[in-house]
Amino acid sequence: QHREALLCSLALRLAVGSEEDLPELPETPPSTDQEQLPAECWLVPAAVIEMVCAYQLGDRNHAVRLRDALVIVDRSILSKHLTKRFNGTAEVLDFVPQFLNLLNASGSY
Repeated sequence: QHREALLCSLALRLAVGSEEDLPELPETPPSTDQEQLPAECWLVPAAVIEMVCAYQLGDRNHAVRLRDALVIVDRSILSKHLTKRFNGTAEVLDFVPQFLNLLNASGSY
């Protein structure tokens, strides 16, 4: 399921014309007028899907880079579902290393 979603998000990014490893995300939200909706409006949702999938498939470093790029852009175009997935994955990306460091420090790991 995550592989297929990752492939779709990458295909969407390529269809929009973004071929970089880390897409250039728009800093401001595009117009929400359906007739004026530019193709670039799909870059932020596709990047969130890519971030979640990268983490779920074990590529934490790529997920962290995408998260770092996403936290500085306007994510208001995201659906409630993608917003929840972004927030949850971003928290896990921060929490797990801290938790492992605490375990190492206590000698329990």
